[in-house]
Amino acid sequence: MGIEEEIKEWVFTIALKKGFKRIAYIVLAWGIVVKSIAFMASFGIVISADANALSALFYGLFEILRNYLKIKFPKKFSWL
Repeated sequence: MGIEEEIKEWVFTIALKKGFKRIAYIVLAWGIVVKSIAFMASFGIVISADANALSALFYGLFEILRNYLKIKFPKKFSWL
């Protein structure tokens, strides 16, 4: 197997998988922020923070949680 085949295999097995996971984290973080802002607004609580900044915060928290779970419980969360 040549280097080109190894690179193609890596791209299609690991890189795309990681990319899709990161996109899912971003979408999840953005959804949580948007729904949380709307939920709090229904109670009269207004947050003037930027939704994108809050989404970045949640994304960072998801990354921290993912890394913690992978290190603390490697057998259960190795798929992360």
